[in-house]
Amino acid sequence: MRILRYSETDFPANKAKSFEQCSGYNDQFELYLWTENAKKKEWLEKIESGYPYLHKPNDLDKSLSPAEVSTLNTGRFSARDATTFVFEGITYCLALAIDGNRRCHEKYEALDRKGKKK
Repeated sequence: MRILRYSETDFPANKAKSFEQCSGYNDQFELYLWTENAKKKEWLEKIESGYPYLHKPNDLDKSLSPAEVSTLNTGRFSARDATTFVFEGITYCLALAIDGNRRCHEKYEALDRKGKKK
């Protein structure tokens, strides 16, 4: 499991710390994405820790929880949670990040207006 960086991404601190206690947790490894541009040039692009989670909202974002907005498709809301559980001797870590439609369009640079990848 990758590090949640709760201070940056707004995941609950206690949940992020519980991930650190799981066997196999490693915040030192790096992930790369094999990619290619229009000219067929290929390279490995480093995926930053915490990707693709947005940074936690600041006062300018005026982000609300999903329960506090009247329409979800125009909302600037954000919610984060995580949990761990053991099933048949294997520890599983689940992370859930929810961002409102408006927040996604404004903050995720890779999305176009219809939610497709640029």
